[in-house]
This record gives sequence, C-alpha cells and structure tokens, in this order.
Amino acid sequence: MPMRDVAFSKREHDFVVEALSKKIRIDGRGMLEYRGITIHFSLDPGCCVVNMGGTKVMVQVVAELCRPRESRQSEGSLGVQVEMSMMAAPHMDPAKPGDSGAELQQMLERSIVMSQAVDLEELCVRVGEKSWNIQIFVHVLSHDGNLLDCATIASMTSLKHFKRPDVSVVGQEVTIHKFEDKHPIPLTLHHVPFCVSFAFFQGGGLMVVDPTLNEEKVMDGKLMVAVNKHKEVCCLQMSGQIQLSKEQILNCTNLASTKAQTFYDIIETSLENDRKQKAKGNTRSTMMSSRKQETKKPQTIKLLPINNKPNNGGCDIIDSNNKSHDEPQPTWLTQHDSSTASIGEGLVNTWEGGDDVIKALRSPPPDDITPDDDDVMSSSDEEVTLMLD
Repeated sequence: MPMRDVAFSKREHDFVVEALSKKIRIDGRGMLEYRGITIHFSLDPGCCVVNMGGTKVMVQVVAELCRPRESRQSEGSLGVQVEMSMMAAPHMDPAKPGDSGAELQQMLERSIVMSQAVDLEELCVRVGEKSWNIQIFVHVLSHDGNLLDCATIASMTSLKHFKRPDVSVVGQEVTIHKFEDKHPIPLTLHHVPFCVSFAFFQGGGLMVVDPTLNEEKVMDGKLMVAVNKHKEVCCLQMSGQIQLSKEQILNCTNLASTKAQTFYDIIETSLENDRKQKAKGNTRSTMMSSRKQETKKPQTIKLLPINNKPNNGGCDIIDSNNKSHDEPQPTWLTQHDSSTASIGEGLVNTWEGGDDVIKALRSPPPDDITPDDDDVMSSSDEEVTLMLD
C-alpha cells in the first residue's frame, strides 16, 4: 500500500523561494541549466535507462504483429504506457497514477504519437490483415522532479535504438525471421521531439528550467513545450495558476528549441558509442553527457610538531600537493597501482623519505617550548590527516 506524501513545511517553502529569488538553486545549477544526463543501454534493442540527476526512467519498446484498425488498414499503431511504481516514490500507486501520471501519459502521447514521429505506414505487412503494433513502456524508477523531460529523452532514445524483426510475405503466409537469419530493421522516424519543462515562481516573474522535486512543490505553474531540432513546436501545455505573456511563451519556445538540439546530439553520440562498443564485443555501453565529472586530487594536511613555531600551538601545516608552507617536510602519499585495480585488493601505500620520515613523525616536541593550555597536544595527536574534497 502506498504511503502518504510527505508534507512540505512553510519554512522549507520559503527557503526554496527566497533562494530562487536570489538566483540561487539548491543543487548549484544556473536558472536555465539542466542536470547531468546519463544513458545506459541494455542487451535488448529498444531498452535504455536515462538518469537526469536524481530522476531515473527506464523505457522498453516492444513490437508484435496484430490486425490493423479498420479506419487505418494500411498503417501500424504506436502506443505509450506509463507505470508509476512505489520504487520511484513511496506515495506513488501503480493502480492510481494520479495527476502526475496522467499528465506524463498525455504529454508523451501528444508529443510522440499525435505528432507522427514514427512512420506508421512502414509498419504495415499486409493491408487489412497484418501490421506491427509498437508499444513504449515507460517505467519510473526514481522521482526527483521533471519526469516528463527524462521520459521523453528515454523514449526517443529507445525508439532510435529499437529494431524490429524482418518479415517475408509469400501468398497468405507471413514469416517472421529471427535476428540470426536476417538483420533486424530499425524504425523510420519523421522527427525526434523533446519536451522541455519550465517552472514559474512569484506569479510568473521567475522561471527555471528542469525543476527538481522540491522546486515543483513550491512552483506556481509549469509550461511544457515539445519541440524538435528543426524548431517545430509539436505541442504545448500549461498547468497551474499563472498568466504568461506572448513574449514569455516565445522566449520559452526559442530556449526549448536550443535544448532540443542539445538532446539530439546527446542521443546520437550515445547511440554511436553503443554501436562501437557492440562492434568490439562489449555487452553494455554507457555514455555520460551534459556535465563532466571532475576528479580532484585529494589534499592532505598534517599537523606535525616543530621546533620554531610556538605561536600556532607547536604545529606546522603541510600540504601534500603544494609541499610545506615554510620548509620542505615529509608527506604521506597514497598511490594507485593498476595491477590491483579489482575490487577488494585495495591501494598501495608508500612512504616518501624512508625511516627519517617515521622518526620525524614520532619525535616529541622539544622541552624549551611551553605551549598554552589550549594548544597542548596529547600523544595521540602527533599526526592528524584531513582529507579535503
């Protein structure tokens, strides 16, 4: 049974709104900046997992032969199904998706199905008898705001990654070939739409892109724009109690077209990387984009007893990256050995300076120094190491 959604207190509400009024976001992003996007591909064609910050969505595309509709006998069909599981958030109910689930389902259908992103005539096998039915299953794995944009990226990536089996028709007999017998056929896409969500605060006077869950709880309204890389608006929907001018809507559509081009480049790069990895024999490929992760070298600071610095409590500050501030001092280094890269084998620790270093670290302070009461060091405080991010 799903749990009740946690209430957002007034102090938390005021804190988020006040920070946004000062152009500050809790996660350190800019007002028009997206979170980092990561795309993972599975072994099966048409399955991928997209991470956008703390939001994670998995999409699986499946195809089956069925009888076409009477009104569209020479076309296949395309559908979207959304599952809001309790794994994404404790208050979500798979049986009752609620307003958020209905909004997500509606926007995905309008932006992908109703905009005719997929060529349905190509899915016809025999007119009035057999055609392909393509279904997009969207599973929300983690909810941290802006489900629509993440689900749209995952859906379009899966559609471009999906390949259906080849079919041969001889008289009245329809044969579906296995992937080992004939190469599968990718889907034909007319265009690739993406949804960009804009959250408005203070009656529409303040706007952010890619709102988080906390920002969605305090926003006054939201504008969702679906646009492709050709700057064609597929659909537009607004929710909440806000009034926007035509200049604001035009600015949002222009910004959405720029973001759509960025998303398209990200998908194309990830698909190309996946093809290269599969050609090399790797079973899985991962592409991280939109924000690079910087590896910072850890900074080590030591407090060592010295003979000529009584003003700082008988200690000298040593930086392992920049050496000593006053004179060279021995440092402790942690080096990584490539031969022990597997999990559980640990790192290789080495001393720089040999036995002189050990003697210097274990030597007590001289007797002629009389530090203050607040600066007295016990025997266990001879060496203190602080790891700074």
